[in-house]
Amino acid sequence: MKFAVRVRVPAWSSLNGLKSEPGKYWLLRRTWSRTQMITLDFAMPVRLIKGEGANAGKIALARGPQVMAVDQLYNPDLKPLTAYTLENDKPQLRNSVNYRDPDGLPIYETEAVAVQETEKHKAGERVVLRFVPFASAGAHGHEYLVWPPPTNGGALSS
Repeated sequence: MKFAVRVRVPAWSSLNGLKSEPGKYWLLRRTWSRTQMITLDFAMPVRLIKGEGANAGKIALARGPQVMAVDQLYNPDLKPLTAYTLENDKPQLRNSVNYRDPDGLPIYETEAVAVQETEKHKAGERVVLRFVPFASAGAHGHEYLVWPPPTNGGALSS
């Protein structure tokens, strides 16, 4: 059967391997057989979101469509969570080698810095900050944080 398929490329992504514009539709016209399948591989870029209103001056981290959160369960040595922020405004997330969530999904890590002195860290000391998708943050009764202090004294790229 011959027909076209349109796929909207999310504004936060691109379609890996294809020329497409974020926020636009990608068109595939062809003759299809019953067994053919389409596999889409969307890039999941990491980006910062500037806070507004009550969160003005703060940042949130997103990975693809997911807003991320710092969950105390996966950051047991970082207290209070508000004492830490991302090391820079272009964070690189990597899968944690030591932590997985109860469903076996990855916990993500990035470089961070203490913005104030705590019981275990001095201001300016580098640490690893672990993130989970907001939807699972605090699921086990631990504190979590979506809006850490800004990086580099508030300098963010758009």
